[in-house]
Amino acid sequence: MINKERLLRDNRLCKAIIGLSVEELKNLAAEFSACYLIYRKKNRKDHERQMGAESVKNFV
Repeated sequence: MINKERLLRDNRLCKAIIGLSVEELKNLAAEFSACYLIYRKKNRKDHERQMGAESVKNFV
């Protein structure tokens, strides 16, 4: 099992396992994260309430 923290600390190990340096991996992760957030916003389904579903709390 690969320890993520150890992989991100050791540039040589990162290059051997992934083929990218730690800096390249961090840049790729940041770019992927930004693209993924844009994708999620574009493909988000609107939530619709069902009939009779209200957000009013019942008072005793």
